[in-house]
Amino acid sequence: MIQSMTAFATRIVSFPLKSNTDVTAILTLKTVNGRFFDMNYKIPHVFAIIESHLSQRCRTLLHRGTVTFSLQLSHPLALKTTITPSYELAAGYIEALKTLKQQFNLSGDITLQDIVQLPNLFESTDVQISENIITMLIKACDDLIHDVITMRTTEGAALERDILNNILDIESYIEQLIPRAEIITQQRTEHFLQQVREILATTPEDVRSTHLQSLYQNIEKIEVNEEFIRLKAHIAALRQTLEVPDLPHGKKLDFILQEMFREVNTLSAKLIDAASLEPIIDIKTRLERMREQVQNIV
Repeated sequence: MIQSMTAFATRIVSFPLKSNTDVTAILTLKTVNGRFFDMNYKIPHVFAIIESHLSQRCRTLLHRGTVTFSLQLSHPLALKTTITPSYELAAGYIEALKTLKQQFNLSGDITLQDIVQLPNLFESTDVQISENIITMLIKACDDLIHDVITMRTTEGAALERDILNNILDIESYIEQLIPRAEIITQQRTEHFLQQVREILATTPEDVRSTHLQSLYQNIEKIEVNEEFIRLKAHIAALRQTLEVPDLPHGKKLDFILQEMFREVNTLSAKLIDAASLEPIIDIKTRLERMREQVQNIV
């Protein structure tokens, strides 16, 4: 079954991040159209350890699309780090200030305010995330991916039904065109033979071959049966692709539709009459609609 590339899912996980402090993490996974697989993250850096697992699982299970994962904490200060002074650096700063004072005979005392303005004087330590919390988050990520696949499959089923309905419409329009195409082919064949007879009867022998060669160059425009055969073959390929259980489908469907457009354009160039115009336009309309739909198929 085909899948859409558009889906959104969210999960909420609660865990103790610090002593006596419960934190709620809101995990979201969103996928939108994309020609290839592209993964983006919006998470605090202390949880970066889950990125590799998430990226591997998404690439394996989602195949295509632009995927965005975000993790937000309900407690804005939950990741507040412990700030400690760098004693070794502070001692170096103080010694250097004393040297400057002596070297240039400067007056005044070295104060705390002078020291705290110096760069890199304080060090920060990240909050430690336990293995149990990481395991819990990874489990939530796997559930999130499953939710996205479920939504993708549901939307994919709707897309498949619409594509099949468009295929039925196209088949109906083709059946309308075939009798008209046979009439046009017969008329053009008779006209072609009449032109050949006229050339043979009225054209001097020394230029007769040139006139016949010019006439034969347009003979391929008479017959349209090959276009109908290829269109029907492409329709069969569309149905067969939709029935394949393995992903992905979108790129192959898009290629088949491109070939169908090419055949219909050839038909429209050959069947130049008012009776053929409307069904050809209807076929192109259905093909364009399907092209838009398959852009959203994995």
